[in-house]
Formats: sequence, C-alpha cells, structure tokens
Amino acid sequence: MEALASAAGVSSATLYGLYAGKRELVVDAARATLAVACEELGAHAETPPAASLPDAFGAVLQTVAALVKRNPDAARLTLIDIAGTGAPGADMRVQVARDLQRRLVAAVPGPTSVSEAASAVLAGGTLQLLEQHLLADRLRTLRTVMADLAAWGAGYETTSPLALPAPQAAPYGGRVRPRSPRSLPLPSGRRALPAVFVTRHQRLRIREAVVDLAADEGLASASVRDLSKRAGISRDTYYQHYSDKDGAVRAAYDDAFVELFASSWYAAAAHADWPSEVRAATTALLQFAAAEPELARFGLLDVRSAGRDAAVWLDGSHNAFARLLARGHDAAGDRKVPALVPHALTGGVASLIAAWIVDGRAAELPGLAPHLTYILLTPFLGELEARRAAGVDEGVQIAQGTTSATGDERQRLVNAFAELVREKGFRAARLTDAAQQAGVELDLALGLFEDEVDLTNHAVDAWAGQLVVSATGAFVSSTNDPAVAAHRALAVALQYMADTPALTALAAVEEPALAAADVARRERFMNLFFELISDQVPEQDNVAQRPRATLMVVLGGMLAAVRAYAREDRLQELPGELATLSQQCLTPFFGAETAARVAALPAFVGDTAQR
Repeated sequence: MEALASAAGVSSATLYGLYAGKRELVVDAARATLAVACEELGAHAETPPAASLPDAFGAVLQTVAALVKRNPDAARLTLIDIAGTGAPGADMRVQVARDLQRRLVAAVPGPTSVSEAASAVLAGGTLQLLEQHLLADRLRTLRTVMADLAAWGAGYETTSPLALPAPQAAPYGGRVRPRSPRSLPLPSGRRALPAVFVTRHQRLRIREAVVDLAADEGLASASVRDLSKRAGISRDTYYQHYSDKDGAVRAAYDDAFVELFASSWYAAAAHADWPSEVRAATTALLQFAAAEPELARFGLLDVRSAGRDAAVWLDGSHNAFARLLARGHDAAGDRKVPALVPHALTGGVASLIAAWIVDGRAAELPGLAPHLTYILLTPFLGELEARRAAGVDEGVQIAQGTTSATGDERQRLVNAFAELVREKGFRAARLTDAAQQAGVELDLALGLFEDEVDLTNHAVDAWAGQLVVSATGAFVSSTNDPAVAAHRALAVALQYMADTPALTALAAVEEPALAAADVARRERFMNLFFELISDQVPEQDNVAQRPRATLMVVLGGMLAAVRAYAREDRLQELPGELATLSQQCLTPFFGAETAARVAALPAFVGDTAQR
C-alpha cells in the first residue's frame, strides 16, 4: 500500500482512509475500469446494426480488441489480476463474461438468433483468448483473432435455438457446501493409524484449505500461516509436505486438473467415433463438476487467484482438453474451421460451468450435456448433424448420463470377483460366488456378464483406462520438462496400482483365455497415451529411435514387476520403488544421465525435497 500511495502522490494515511487494504483497492480499480469499458461498448451499440451475424459479432469483438490494445494494463487488471482478490474477482470474471454475452446477443440481427448457451460459450472463449494474448503480450494479432471468433460464433445462427434448463433449487453450490470429513482434524494424542493414512489425510486437508481460501479471500496474498490455520495443522506439519505456499497450490491444482481430465478422457476412450467421444466426455465432465463442485470451481476459476502463473497453468490444461476437440478438423470436411476454435470452445465451456457453480447451480450441470455437446460439435459437423449427434431430443437421457439402476451392483460384483481372484486364483474364482458375496441377484449378475472371462475383461478395461488417463493427466500438467513429466506420470500410475490392489492383481493375471484381450488392450491404451501426449515431447528429447516399440518393451517389463509384487501381495509397496522403476523406464527415452537425475526426484512437484 505504501508503494501505491507513493505512485499516486498521496500519503499512506490518505490511502488507508479510502481503502482497508490492497484487496479493496484492486477491486475498486477493476470496477472503475470495467465501467469505462462498458460505456465505450454501450456507445458502440448505438451505431446502425450490422446486416449479417458475422458482421454483428465482428463489430462487438473488434471494439473489445480495440479497448484491450489501447490500454492493456487495464485489461490485465480486469481479466487477470483481479482474480487475486478471491470471491470478488471470481464474481467479476463471471460478470464480465455475462456482460459480453448480453452485448453479443443484443447485436444479433433478426429474424435468426443464437442460443443462450452458444452465446455464453462464445463470450467465455473470447475472454480466454484475450487472456492468452495479454499474458504473452501478443496484441498485434487480436484483430485477426476477433474476426475468427466472429466467424465461429456466427456458425450457431439458427431459427430454433435450444433453451437452457430453468434454475432449480440446488442442494448446494458455489461457496456454500457441507463440510467435508477430510477437513476435520485427526484425534490428538497417540493413535494406531497407519502413517500413510495420516500423511494422505494431512495432504487432503491442505488441499481443501487451498480450495477454500482461493474461493473466499484469494491466494495472491495468502501465506503458509493462512493455509496451515485453514487446514487445522501446525506450520511444522505443513512444511513436512511443502516447502512454501506455491507447492501446495500447484499440487491442489494438479489434483483438480487430473480429476477433471481423467473423468472426460476416460469416458471418451470407450467410444470409437469422434462425436460419441465428445458427447461422453462432456457428460462425464459435467457429472464430475456436479459431484465435486468446489474442486471443479477451483480448477476452472478460483486457481486464477494464485497469480499470473496460475493463468499459464490453466492455459496448458485447456490445451489438453482442446486436443479432443481438435480431432473435429478431420470430420469437418469442406468446412473451414479456424485453428483457434478448439481452444476457444474449451475456454468457453469452462467459463459456463464455473458460472453455474458460482450461481449455486452445480447440481443442475448434467442437464447442460445436450446443449454443450451440440455447441462443441456444430463448428465441425454443422447444425443439423450436431443436433442429431448431441441427442438434443433425448435431453433426459443425456442429462442422466451414465448412471443406471445396475451401476452400483456392477461395481460391487467386480470388486467381489477381484477379491476372490486375489484370494483363490483366477481358475478357482466363480461369478456365482462373487454375486453372493456382493449381494447381487444371480440373474442380474449373469445379465451383466457372460462369464468370468467377460467380467475380467470389462473390469480390467475400466481399470486400465482410468490408469492411463490419470497418468496422462499428470504428464500433460507438467510439460516444462518431459522427463520430469514422465516421472510424475509413473508416480501416479504406481500410486493408483497401490490404491487398487485387487483390480491390479486381476489385471496381472496370466491366463490363456485372457491373452488376446490383454494384447489388444495394451495396444489400444498405448495409442491413447501417445495421442494424449503428442507434441509434448520434442523429438530431440527422445533418444529412442522407435518410441512405440520401446514403450511396448518397457510396459512388458513393468507388467512383469507388477505381477511379481501381486503374487507376493506387496502391491502397496510399489510407490516406494519409484526411483528404481523410473530410472529403468526413462533411460531408453531420455538417456542414462537424464534418467538418473529425474529418478532422484520425489513423486510430486510440490514436495519439499524437490524444491
């Protein structure tokens, strides 16, 4: 505040008389800047209306670009730096997106229109790209960017726009939620809890403290003392996990991103055609956000309060999601779709989801599935085909997503069978016995799976898909050093196997009846892994001449190690072997020297030892 007072030419006493602190001053300055921008946009609205939708959208967006180029510092304050204030910054971000949306809708010439969801995604995507260009100080190309955005938005012109679901009474959302049991402190005094449980519980409490503080006060001015107090632990305990505030914030964001990313990509991996992948991924993402609104809000919005570095993290995460949408260019045929559309779509969808969570409508998010699927597909397939592929006439079914009357029974049956295989071996395990142990009717069990082989293949497919996508999520969230990213991906994979010992043991079963499916599964998920990390590893960083063949050999060695640990019932020890396994796995790709350096690092970037 003293530096600000000096820059403004007033005394500190005068400044403190006007504002309680820096947070209030930043919020007031951002609001004043936004008011000026709204006045200029309002003046533009009084000009004669454009004759076509591309021209109408273009006029609004070019005015926005001119405002940003004229005063980029003010734009950075309003779009980026305001996030550091926490709740006021998040609310202002939502307000800016909605104000831009209203101006875009008002500019639409009759008699056609654009759906509410499409205009919201266009506004959110525009802000995301503006933020990218401001961070990179790349403002000269904004005019071209706005023209491409206008052309994209005009593709949603229709005479029968989809109406969004009306607000309902949600159980909770935004910053009002029941307190998680993980946030409660462990009992004091001597206890017989395993050390690994205590460590994980403390990390979860720190993560929740980061998430809560980001939503309330912001993280820009938060300290380790603030996080420790919010988590209900001592600072000494905090420093056992992280050496500073940034380590905990990055670890919390990585958790949020990996869970959001995994839910979408795992759902998409089960489908063979691109429109079905997009539909499944969108439905899964909305279901996750409805089930974990506070974590989704942090990953999509509140992490911005950590500063401009966090905006860069978000940009990288959006790029990971945009890869799925970028496949639409192959399906577009003769349609000319600007290269920026997948990134704008990702930012726009994230903006809309975050706005609904802020509004307390998290529980209603699954109802957006047909709308968002239609919006994501339209630029590439056209309106009619996108409506059909999105199933807009099946809104109830899409809104309900993958939940079904037998979902719980299926999971109980799989878990029971995996435990039987772990105890008795595959050949002695029976589907009938698993049904009895799981409390599932035998007729229902036989309706779900043909036999033990069918159950095993379905269970291992699901397990392997989650493993690959979780590991890939860890990889793409750490792209500064590909070798470190691979190390982190391996750490996540080992921890996942340790956390799911029965299913891991089932996946490691060697049986002739399972061999063909096992080979096909490895090939399928290896291709998925390569697709997800494409463009992340520069060719010069990879010393393997045939990386796919090399990876197949490495996977074979890993599987042999997992089988050995499974036979000895030691799968929970796998994370402790990270250093050894990492060096062996990374050497063929990055060379012995780099592999040795990276293998010595701890599992997570935020850990004290690495920092």
